[in-house]
Amino acid sequence: MNTSVTLTLLTPALAGGATPQVKAEIRGASIRGGLRWWFRVLGGSRDDEEKIFGFIEPKAVASNLVLRLKEPVESKTIWTWKQVNDSHYPGYFLWPLRDTKDGPQPRAIVPEGKQFGFHIGYRNLAEGKCLSERVLSAYSLLGALGNRSRRGMGSLWPDQFIWEGVERTIPTTRETFRQKIGEVLMGTSLSVLRFRKNGFATASDAMNHAANWLKSFRCGSPKSGTPSEWGANDHDLAYNEPRESVFRATLGLPLEQRLSNAPKVTTRVTGYDRLASPVLIKVIRLDNALAPIAIFVPDLMLPNGTPVQVGQNAIPASGQLFEAMCDPRSSINQQMGVEKIV
Repeated sequence: MNTSVTLTLLTPALAGGATPQVKAEIRGASIRGGLRWWFRVLGGSRDDEEKIFGFIEPKAVASNLVLRLKEPVESKTIWTWKQVNDSHYPGYFLWPLRDTKDGPQPRAIVPEGKQFGFHIGYRNLAEGKCLSERVLSAYSLLGALGNRSRRGMGSLWPDQFIWEGVERTIPTTRETFRQKIGEVLMGTSLSVLRFRKNGFATASDAMNHAANWLKSFRCGSPKSGTPSEWGANDHDLAYNEPRESVFRATLGLPLEQRLSNAPKVTTRVTGYDRLASPVLIKVIRLDNALAPIAIFVPDLMLPNGTPVQVGQNAIPASGQLFEAMCDPRSSINQQMGVEKIV
């Protein structure tokens, strides 16, 4: 079976290996993890997942899927907060690289524009369960890799897609992308929004537009911009009287709140160390331009009414913020030039 994909990084990847401060590398295990995630999101069963990707407990079973990089991908390009600023990528998405009292926090990156590829095969093609073209398409068109991949870093785009020996056509326009993503996400609860019809000349401009979009929904203080109704509700909530609902917690946890004259407070949900964001930012390449998109995964959102521990108070989570972000008719989305893909 001849199945392979060649991809380009549209944005730098914080793809740290064993020593992420000095060397970044793209590993087969990271790609497998991304494929597995999309398999689950697209509704794959637990039984089929174990047959394709293997499992550890109660007894380890090897994966039927064999993934091999076409060639090793390593980089010793180092970013600190200075390089983030020099690159014009949004610090709002790259806060883990901010300098601390101990000094810079260096991270190696694989630079944007790097091309790499991989082959897919199987240990038991005759009897084993195989990956679907749909999952591989989702990963190639909507996926990213590395740290901060949910915030646009490591955005992938396919240059060549060969499925069982047949080369597939890569979307190049808004309409062909819309058609393909509609097919890939059919039957799921996922939705995709695209920002700005004409796109951007650079990936950093596209990322800054996406950062401004997210900040517009989350903003709670006039010091950071125009507060949204949801951000204003949650701002410094740990230090104020409790409210009827908390909104920003549905976009990922933990959250930290700080006042200069008060101890730091971490917002959490009992039973979870962390909750990944159900809103994924990514950069795509269409119509000879780069554009950010947002991918919404409702199944990952904290359910309405879930008690969120904010300081000394347990406050019910509300999905109103998430719903407003998904709706292309919301005032912020209209201001930002958002259109619905699917």
